[in-house]
Amino acid sequence: MFNKSNLNFADFASIGGVYYQTDNSVNWRSISGYSCFVSIMVIAFIIIVVAGWKSWKIVSKLLEHGESDFSRKLQMQLYKALVAQTIIPVTLLFIPFGVLFTIPLFNVDWQFLNHIIVWIFAFYPVIDPLPIIYFVDYYRIPVIGL
Repeated sequence: MFNKSNLNFADFASIGGVYYQTDNSVNWRSISGYSCFVSIMVIAFIIIVVAGWKSWKIVSKLLEHGESDFSRKLQMQLYKALVAQTIIPVTLLFIPFGVLFTIPLFNVDWQFLNHIIVWIFAFYPVIDPLPIIYFVDYYRIPVIGL
């Protein structure tokens, strides 16, 4: 870090895995922390996929059982918004965090990604509500006027 940006690593807060010591020995404590991190991400992703699949089954049954046209349309809009709000954190949080912690494991210089990942994290709260506004008519019409 000091070589590229003239900053001392101890002078600021940072997050990341230090998988190799200065003598190129493997830091097994960091490897075990990485394993826990990956396990938590995989469990969370499995929960998201299973809950999404179960939601789809429920919404499909609602659409088949003679609900009113208004109710069917609203349920489908809400389901599309839910799917989009699932895809957004996966692409803006899960994948960047996975990359952030995995690239150093292969002893690759990943400094160029720092600014990109910070911007992605910063834009997540702005982007997250957009699917509701876009997919649900009762929000989109008053907000955007479409």
